[in-house]
Amino acid sequence: MRLLNAIHELHRQGFQNLACFFSKSPSGFHWRLTLKHFDDIYIEPSGDIKMLNRYDAEQTSHSSGQNGNDYFGWDDAKNSNAYQLSELIKRRFPRLLSSCKGDNFQYTGWFVYMLGQAEQEMTWST
Repeated sequence: MRLLNAIHELHRQGFQNLACFFSKSPSGFHWRLTLKHFDDIYIEPSGDIKMLNRYDAEQTSHSSGQNGNDYFGWDDAKNSNAYQLSELIKRRFPRLLSSCKGDNFQYTGWFVYMLGQAEQEMTWST
């Protein structure tokens, strides 16, 4: 949840074109997340979601199976709160973040809804 809350913090700071591409590992036990510019995520007519590479940005993949809570393999981020993690993302992915500045109320509205649902699910399951 800290990583998702860090993305939410970046949206609040005006990086609203910063989007998350989510997937599961082949085993289904772990989740993966790649940060992309919103315009680099494409939904095909078949419903499949694809990633494009129109923006010159850093590689931003995280796997819960490989990295756990060492987000993006950063050892120094393990104990960071969401705000601190958002600051690390800005410093370590500067090309991506500079391209993501701008308004995208449709995506950030969905993201806030999704984040709320995830937080409720965590509350209900404990």
